[in-house]
Amino acid sequence: MNALWLTILLILALATILPMRGGAFHEHLAQRAAAVFESHGLTVRFEHPLVLPGGGTNFVDLWVTGRGLELIVEVETTPRYALTNLIKAQALGQPLWFVVPTRAVRQAIATRLRKHHPKGPPIDHRLLLPDEVGPTLTHTLAPPEAQPRNQPPEPPEVTPRSPLPSR
Repeated sequence: MNALWLTILLILALATILPMRGGAFHEHLAQRAAAVFESHGLTVRFEHPLVLPGGGTNFVDLWVTGRGLELIVEVETTPRYALTNLIKAQALGQPLWFVVPTRAVRQAIATRLRKHHPKGPPIDHRLLLPDEVGPTLTHTLAPPEAQPRNQPPEPPEVTPRSPLPSR
């Protein structure tokens, strides 16, 4: 048991001093998303290790917590690892937000996930462009009574007409 804790502590220590995997563009997108989460008072951990139910450890690009939220954020510059990351989030039972650089990458990931959706309980996941992270987060953190409901619009006010003159 002591060896397991030592391993976890070593992984945590390395995760705090090593740069993210994925290159400069990947890191830029991750930093940009992290700034949005932090501006809403949330805690963000980069390349955070999470223990999987089977006992293994896997890393997530961003682990976001606070204000009643626990969220995995994966930055995907290609669709290559999207399905793997969805399966990881599913195993952890956590919602997953993909941050993608373009609409084309978003569409490619959506297509891949539709074709090869993993078995098991569905997981809340979203595919977001960098500029969509802030508004989506604001909506997610808003109390239910502040969120718009899908109700039909109010009918326009009808002004009463003056009666027709009698002949």
